[in-house]
Amino acid sequence: MLQFCSLTLFGFTFSGQGASYPYKLYQQTFKDYYKSKKTTVNYNPTSSRDGFFSIQDQRVDFAGVDLFVSDELMETLPSPHKLLHIPTCLSGIGMAYHLKGVSSLKLSASLLSKIYRGKITTWNHPDIVAVNPGITLPDLNIVLIRRAGGSGSSFIFTQYLTIMDSIWRDTIGTTATLQPFNSLAVDTSSSMGKMISQVNGSIGYIGYGFKHDFSLSFAHIENLSGNFIEPTLDSISASAEIEIPEDARVFCTSTPSEYGYPLSSFSWIIFYQEQHYAKRSKAFVKQFKHFLSFMIDNSVNHSQIGYAKLPQNVKVRSKSILEKITYKGKPL
Repeated sequence: MLQFCSLTLFGFTFSGQGASYPYKLYQQTFKDYYKSKKTTVNYNPTSSRDGFFSIQDQRVDFAGVDLFVSDELMETLPSPHKLLHIPTCLSGIGMAYHLKGVSSLKLSASLLSKIYRGKITTWNHPDIVAVNPGITLPDLNIVLIRRAGGSGSSFIFTQYLTIMDSIWRDTIGTTATLQPFNSLAVDTSSSMGKMISQVNGSIGYIGYGFKHDFSLSFAHIENLSGNFIEPTLDSISASAEIEIPEDARVFCTSTPSEYGYPLSSFSWIIFYQEQHYAKRSKAFVKQFKHFLSFMIDNSVNHSQIGYAKLPQNVKVRSKSILEKITYKGKPL
């Protein structure tokens, strides 16, 4: 059982679990926070699904998720029930492919729907060729790679297809547990990148931040404006040019930006609004709030480690959300 309020020689220790995509950013931020406040933060980057269950079981102080928690799900949580969401970074999910000799590829929502429903099984299928004139595509079987279990990346990918393709919407819909027939399953984003880099003919979905780690090629993906957009730090940031609601629970997949990359989403840290539970002291909670504020203000250069920059209006919204934290029903 993880300790919520363990006091070390130097200070408190905070624990978290969840999404693997933002781990490199979190890792650097936690190191900086330790240098500043001698407070240790432990984080297990498994999946958004694991993050939700860990906060549900109150085994951690916070969870990392690539999809927000609905009101209905919050009702299943033990007291104090309500969770707050703070966006920490923008995650662009790239459709990574491994095709020797093919350096540029366009994939529409319709094509991706057909590929992941098993209707297109070879790379030189006429429908793919039609969208990629002038590119010689190999007569090679498509090897589908997916995330095992529940994954925020799977949710973002299927949400995009649900918005963009009516057949997908009516047959599969949005899900965190995508299981296409005859596919290979991997546990983490790192495993996804490694598998794609090794298997010629493969395709899978993975966070943009892993592109350079595995020398991945990303397809240009069709957005709502009908443009084929390559995932870059700029196009992912452009996807967040949307109104941010008071609770910061919003997706970027239906971005109105003409040049926004559609497979984009915020990653959030989630935690209970009422912090008086599991024998948490007021001093612990005050330090925890300070840590969350540090996460919002962190000076880590997002672009240097492969993450798109958060717009300023998102940071302002996050600060206002922090002020909703209570202890024994009273603001801190």
